[in-house]
This record gives sequence, structure tokens and C-alpha cells, in this order.
Amino acid sequence: MIDYCRLFKGSLFMHFTPGSLFRQYTVRVLALIVLASIGFLTYNFFSKFLILTTDRAPIHAADIHKKYIYYQSPINDGKVALTFDDGPTEYTLPIAQELKELNIPATFFFVGGNAIAQPWIAREIHQMGFTIGNHSYTHRTNVHSSEDAMRRELLPTEYILETLLGEHTDYYRPPFLLSIGSDVTLNPYIVVPESSLWISDLGFVPLGADIDSKDWYATSTDTIIHTVVSQLKARDGKAGVVLLHDRFMTSQSVDKLALEIRAHGYSIVSVDEMLTPPTTFVFNKDLSLGSKDSDVAYLQWFLFDKGYLPVWGLTGVYDMATVDAVARFEVDEPELGHTTSLYATGRFSGATRDAFNALIEEKVVAADDSLIAASGVFATAFTKNLEFGYLYTLSGLILVISWIIVVSAALIALKLAVVVPLHIYRLLRPSRPVAAGVGEMSATVLVPAYNEEECIHATLKSLIAQTNVDLEIIVVD
Repeated sequence: MIDYCRLFKGSLFMHFTPGSLFRQYTVRVLALIVLASIGFLTYNFFSKFLILTTDRAPIHAADIHKKYIYYQSPINDGKVALTFDDGPTEYTLPIAQELKELNIPATFFFVGGNAIAQPWIAREIHQMGFTIGNHSYTHRTNVHSSEDAMRRELLPTEYILETLLGEHTDYYRPPFLLSIGSDVTLNPYIVVPESSLWISDLGFVPLGADIDSKDWYATSTDTIIHTVVSQLKARDGKAGVVLLHDRFMTSQSVDKLALEIRAHGYSIVSVDEMLTPPTTFVFNKDLSLGSKDSDVAYLQWFLFDKGYLPVWGLTGVYDMATVDAVARFEVDEPELGHTTSLYATGRFSGATRDAFNALIEEKVVAADDSLIAASGVFATAFTKNLEFGYLYTLSGLILVISWIIVVSAALIALKLAVVVPLHIYRLLRPSRPVAAGVGEMSATVLVPAYNEEECIHATLKSLIAQTNVDLEIIVVD
């Protein structure tokens, strides 16, 4: 009986014997495939840095202004969001792990250069459920010097983060809070720098901070906590976004800071919750004039969003301006029916409330992943995995080169530590006495001889005949 398995193995072994043409061509083809893949990935990677194009849809300034107004509304009273800049660093993971144990959301803003140097940290932070934002590539002060400079900073960083995380980022925190300052996002009531509009044109929501922990120069955890809490007290219950950094002192204080914030009556929420207006409303409580309740805040926002209540009407108190807005909305919405008792009683209850809830159907807004698909970064799952692996490989090379530089510098320093003292000692030690004389040069001459009187005499005579040389002559018998 023929053993086809053994026959196949023998044939395969014969084809791969050293020197066989089959083996040579197979190795060459595989080498070409590997080189072509590396070339494609390298071109694709660096083209993102050089071409600086993006398929992200621009965000209209009016949409960002709406986020600002929503953040300032009574809906967010008593809420705080924690944000951490300048990662990934060696302290990013300890901070995130501490927050995870306390079930506290946070947003981490990563520098592109740091993310490519430590991609595993960026990926793990994302897998832990935290929001990640763009913090430029170099964190320089000239990031906003021109629109082109901003593109060179934001788009390469976005490509790196998209490749590592598998999704695009929504927020951009300018280094040093450039162009944004203490405003949480674009302020509709002031003239903002042109660079702020460049950010939205690139498809990002700029995010500032109105509570600065000053942890970047804090010398103790108590200093950080006191700085944040004192600013919270001054806000009198209004919402706040806290600016922190991925630093050692911050990592040591994050748990105590969170507990202190909660102890002062604040809840810690995500940036998304504070900046994203709700798409659904369900009113559960009866409201009367003077009521202060979350339902009041949401009702007023609903009426503002529909254009029936001015921005100054977002007071969090059920007042006559709100009653008037509800009545006008009823008139314009035949499905609601007109509640004639609204003005008489001033109450938002019964038929009025039920009619509002019936009209506002629950809407589930699915996450729009079209940007990722359209961006060309993830054309296929295969390309995605290749790019991810390429970034990790590049990160490894950077790490190896960094260690080579560090070791080389250490060896040079060690050499200098030995050579310099020896050289100084050589310069400072007393010199041997030299024969008197005047000349441009001095030298010591050893004349070895063994009972050779004539040879010694001839040698000395020849040496003495030298001019412009101070000689020290030593005859060794």
C-alpha cells in the first residue's frame, strides 16, 4: 500500500533541499512580499504626516456653541469632569487604574509623539473605557501659529490614535490651552481667535478647562486637592472641567481628590455627558411656578432647542417665561392639544405633561462610524492589522534606538569620568628636571651601553652637536 503522506513529505523535502531552485525562488518571492508590505506601510504611514489630508467632516461653529450653552445650563449643575493631559507617560496607567477602581470616568489627552513611543498604554487606556482626545503631536507653543502648522500637529496624531484605538477621537485639547483658555469650548458670546475655527474645520471639538489644578508645579498632593476644591467652592455648584496632567504627584492624589470632590456635593461625570445635549426627554414630575428640579432644566432645554425659550430663560426655575414657552409650543403642535388651564394654574402636569411625553418619541442615535470607514485608514481588516503591527514595530525601533543612545551617552560619560581626572593629574604633577639650556625644544635621551667607552663617547659628541634643543642625557651602563 502506498504511503502518500510519506511520499508527499519526501517530495517536499526534496524541493527544499539546500541549493534547489524551488527553495531559492520561494525565498525570493517571500522576501519580495515582505519588502512590498513594509514599503506600502511605510509609504502609507509617512503620507499621513506629509500630505496632511483628512476625510473628517468639519463641525459648524454653531454646533459647538450649542455645546457651550448646554454645558452652562442648570442641567450640569453639581457636575465635574476630570481631564488628564500630556500622556501617555509612566504615570498614565496608575492614574487610570485608580480611577477604574473608583468607577470614575475621565478623558485623557494624548500627545502624538508620546503615543507612538508607548502605544500599548494608549490602547489599554481605551480598553479600560476612558475617553481619549488629541493633544497635538509635539506640544509646542507654536501649534496654532498657522493653519498648516495645526494640520501638521493634529492630523498625524489623529492617524496614530485611530490606528491604535480603532475609532476616531472627538476632542482636541490645545497645548497650554492656546486659543481656548478657561472656556470649556467655543464661547458664542466673545470673538474667538481664528485658530479656534481651524480646529472645528478639521472636525474636532476644542476643549478647554475652567478649573486648573496647577499640578504641573505642585510639591504635594494636598496642594493639588486644595487648589481644585477652592475653585469648586467659588463656582457655587456650577459645572467644572478640571485640568490635570499625567505626572507623579497627580497619580498620588487622584483618589483623594475624587473623594474630596464628591464630599463637596459634586458628581464626577464624563466630558461627553456635560457637552452632549440629550436627544430624548421623559418628564415624570408635576411642575408648578417656582419648582427647581432636573425636569425643569430638561424642559427648559427642550424649549430652548425648539426655539421657544431664549438662552436667558435657562434658569432651572419653572417661571412664567417657561409657562409662556410651553403654551406657544402647544399652539404650534396640534398633536399636543391646547391646555387651557396652563396659564390659569401655571402647572406643567396632567394632560400637558403626558402629551409632551407622547409627542417626544424615544430615539436611539446609533454611533456614526462612517468617518472611520471613509477615512481610508481602515480599508480592510487586513490593512488595519498591518498598520497596527507597523506602529508597534516602529515603537519598538524607537525604544531600541533610545536605549542605544542612552547606553552610548553613559559610556561616553564613564570614559570622560576616567580620562579627565587623569589628564588633569598629568597637567598638575611636577615635571622631571631638564638640563639647563635655551632652545625651542627639550628632550630626554637614553644612551644604553655596556662597557662601550668608544660608543658612548661618539654618541655624546653627536648629541652635544644638536642645536636649539635642551637635552637631558642619561647613559645606562
